[in-house]
Order: sequence, then structure tokens, then C-alpha cells
Amino acid sequence: MRKASVILVLCAVAATAPLAGCQKVRARAELKKGNKYYKEENYKLALEQFEKGLQLDPGADFAWRSVGLTAMALYKPGDDSAANRKYADKAIDAFQRYMKAQPEDTKTPDYLMNVWVSSGRFDQAIAFLKQERQAHPGDASYDKKIVAVLIKANRFQDAYQWVSDHTPKDANLFYQISTQAWSKSYNDPSVSLDDRVKFVDLGLQAAQRAVDVKPDYMEAMVYYGLLYREKAKLTLDPKQKD
Repeated sequence: MRKASVILVLCAVAATAPLAGCQKVRARAELKKGNKYYKEENYKLALEQFEKGLQLDPGADFAWRSVGLTAMALYKPGDDSAANRKYADKAIDAFQRYMKAQPEDTKTPDYLMNVWVSSGRFDQAIAFLKQERQAHPGDASYDKKIVAVLIKANRFQDAYQWVSDHTPKDANLFYQISTQAWSKSYNDPSVSLDDRVKFVDLGLQAAQRAVDVKPDYMEAMVYYGLLYREKAKLTLDPKQKD
């Protein structure tokens, strides 16, 4: 009886092995179709094919990157419809799955950051960057990315505080804050008068800090002057304008 049971098990394995192989072959065919549609920029059909391939072969984790890139291509920043946000959700989930399967990949985290920022999920982006900063001590690029995301989120005060607390000798980051603060005042008509004043004052502080760190920082001096021109526009007192 025991011998017969072993034989039955072996027969079952032998029968299912070809089926598993067929699944993989069919999965590769679907993924190949997806690549074709992606190259033709037919992203909806490409996404369907990539997802079919993964359903047939969940072990084909390399395809999650294709799902993420395709969903990212379909996502339209600024469109808050439920259907559009699903593309962002799908892209984020796919990139995270791919990164888990392929942790050595260095490009996919940038794609993930792009979706988080373009869909307004700044807190998730910043939390991820802080985690990566801890994992890579001494890599200054993460401070630059954190500041860039905070500025994108219009959290200028937080960006200024981050540089002050973590990289107070980085004149370039203070300069970056000053230029973006000037741009908000000069180029963005949607900013209220009160907020414009706050942007200008913070920009002046940042420009001053940049020059304090690097006294010959000509670009920072230029923006210091440009920010004062903005301040003059916002001041009603004629003496203060002068």
C-alpha cells in the first residue's frame, strides 16, 4: 500500500509538471505581447497583457517593473478621478513588488518617487527618503531629494529647517530654497499676498545663510537682491520700498 501511494504521488507530480511548464510558456507569450503594445504606446492593452502574464506565472517578478512603468505612463498628474488614481496605486504597488524582488535595482526607486510626488503623496515620498538616508549614511543625495520634495509640497519652512538641522554647511541647499521661494513669489499668481510675504522672507533668510556659509557665492547674492525686489513690491510703506 505504501509503495502504491508513493507511485501515485510521483504520477501526480509528473502530470502537473508539464502543466506548470505550459503556464510559464503562456505567461511569456502574454508578457511578450505586453512589450509589443508598450513599444507602440498602447499602454492600456500593454497593462492587461503584463497582468495576464503575472497571473499565469506569479514567479515572473521581473514583470512587475513593466506593470509599474505602464501604469505610470497611464497616470495623468492633476486628474483626481478614481480611475486615474488607480493607475498611481497600481504603479506604486508594482514598483514596490519589483524592488522587493530585485533590491539591487537602482532606477526603480526613482520611478516610485516620481509617482508618489506627481500624485501628491509627499509624506510617503519623504518617509521613504528618510529611511533610505538612514540606510546610506554619508550619502548627501538624500538630503537634496528630501529638500526637493518638501519644496514641491510647498513646505518651504520644513525644507529650511531640514537643512538647518542636518546640513547647515550646505550653501547649495540654502541657495536652492532661496531660488524656489523667489519663483513662488515672482511666477505663481495663485499665491496669496500673505503667503507671498512668507515666501520672500524665508527666501531672504535662506540666501543669507548661503552667503554666510560661502561668502563669495555670487548666485546667492544675486537672488538676495531679487528677493528684496519682490519684498519692495509687497511693501506699502514708501520708505520701506526705498
